[in-house]
Amino acid sequence: MVETARAARDAGHGKRGAIYDAACAELGMSRATLLRRLKEVSVTDKRKKRADAGRSALTRDEAALISATLREATRKNGKRLYSIADAVETLRANGFITAGRTDETTSEFFPLSEDAISRALRNYGLHPEQLDAPAPHTEVASLHPNHV
Repeated sequence: MVETARAARDAGHGKRGAIYDAACAELGMSRATLLRRLKEVSVTDKRKKRADAGRSALTRDEAALISATLREATRKNGKRLYSIADAVETLRANGFITAGRTDETTSEFFPLSEDAISRALRNYGLHPEQLDAPAPHTEVASLHPNHV
């Protein structure tokens, strides 16, 4: 098994199929079973993390402005008059936010998606659902029933 994994790893493009077929015939198992067993035996590297992971093109000031707009457009009964997409569209149209990034090589502007903006609001702790959440209530600990 280890030799098959090594041979498949070292084989060029388009040559692995023949190695797998020969191993399947020798071991008497299906290709899916062989690949599953090879996955258990072989050692692979972890996937590389993106260079911009955890960073957002949305600034904290823009996130605060979007959050404030959403809070202002919420009725007392909790109904929202604006969705995140509507609030961002209005703020962009009025020139208050850009909510996007500009490619430095081509000078092309890429607006952030609604999901990316929502994710950034959550990371900054400014998402409307986070702000509307009730305060966590803690129980006061007492030593005995008549203590305080």
